[in-house]
Amino acid sequence: MRYWTVSANPTVIASFHGAGLLQHFFGKINRRQTTVTDPHDNKPKFFAILGGPGSGKSTICSSWAKMDNSVMHIAIGDILRAEAQRPDSPYADVLKANLAKGAIGDPHMTVGLIKQHIIMTLKSAKAPIRTYLLDGFPRAKESAEYFEKNIGPISKLIFLDIPETTMIERCLLRNRADDNETAIRERIHVYRTKSADVIEHYTKAGKAVCVPQPCDSYIRLWMTFFRTTIGPQDLSPPGLLIPEAVLREVTVCGLFISRLGEIRDDLPLSSGWSGVEGSSLSGGGRGSVDVADTKGNR
Repeated sequence: MRYWTVSANPTVIASFHGAGLLQHFFGKINRRQTTVTDPHDNKPKFFAILGGPGSGKSTICSSWAKMDNSVMHIAIGDILRAEAQRPDSPYADVLKANLAKGAIGDPHMTVGLIKQHIIMTLKSAKAPIRTYLLDGFPRAKESAEYFEKNIGPISKLIFLDIPETTMIERCLLRNRADDNETAIRERIHVYRTKSADVIEHYTKAGKAVCVPQPCDSYIRLWMTFFRTTIGPQDLSPPGLLIPEAVLREVTVCGLFISRLGEIRDDLPLSSGWSGVEGSSLSGGGRGSVDVADTKGNR
């Protein structure tokens, strides 16, 4: 028997990607025949996807890139962890120390590694890249400014607003060496403290969007759709019964991808999303975001 682990790990969604479940979702939900704001603008665009540890940003970015060859997922954490393990890396020691406390380090070092990753990935790209997803970057205003000066402008900064308890639960299920509750809470604190300035910076520029977790009624609606339209013939291995918790994870991931796709293409906001009230960005304080995109869809 095959067992499934529910977590924010991309392997969960990747397994269902092979079975056709997520493609089916993405092909059905909110795929309007809508023209983008400027159809003649063919320049590649960078989108910063921020969220605390375990918020699901890597799962979402990874799944989107698997379904669309014109999307490049730039997983900053994975790039830094790989560099930290490279025996001849001049950054190994400082990276290990930074990663332990949830920091990404000096902009010159980080942006340099990102640029190197982009160049190497483009060599094996299957199609022209139109969308670059910066997973977990930038986390500081200085890093954002250095990136835009040396690589290119960031079109939107998108914040995934997930409850802290959910992030902690997901992190504990990842079984990573650096994941324990004390360390996770510290990384969440560091993330929120450090990201406030960069979120405020892009908010003032009109480029920040808060995307809260879709409301439960909308999630249940799509889970019901899956149960009634996805049969054993669509799954691999044949006859696999999808656990409720895993189906929920896939549904939420699909909803987030759909919402991010609308933001990227300047499409209207879909229904079923909770508002920003009560989120970690609400309240009008430092780092808060008042985003027109969510207005009227409470």
